[in-house]
Amino acid sequence: MAQIGSSDAEPNSSVNANPGGDALAQPREDSLAESVGQLWQALRQALDRAIELVALEARLAAISLAGIVGLGIFIGITLVSSWLLLAAAGAVWLVEQTGLGWALALLLVALLNLVLTALAWFGIRSLSRNLQFRFTRRQLTRGQGISQNASDDPSKA
Repeated sequence: MAQIGSSDAEPNSSVNANPGGDALAQPREDSLAESVGQLWQALRQALDRAIELVALEARLAAISLAGIVGLGIFIGITLVSSWLLLAAAGAVWLVEQTGLGWALALLLVALLNLVLTALAWFGIRSLSRNLQFRFTRRQLTRGQGISQNASDDPSKA
């Protein structure tokens, strides 16, 4: 009596269930295809969840931005009204403390506002020079034969 795995077993006996290797290969291919299909499904589900998360966060960001804009407008209105009230209080103080007439007091407050506005304007002009990307443009045009101003030297900025 021959036992499986013993040296007396005949190589072509009926104990050998996979003579050509096809009986075991088919289930492996099926399990591989099934695994690939499951992996593909998992990837699609992960992508769907990621897209849904991005959409929800984009909606939240849009709602938040609308709130920020609304609150910014409110802050702007309250700052302007506060500034006008402070200017009026300054005019009242000038009238009461110095005996100036209302017209002159309001004119002085208006002139003070114009001086502060001019200072802010010059500050904006000075800062706006930083918006020209001078050094980036110089780096990008280097070697293209375009002449550069000496004022564009980053070491002198």
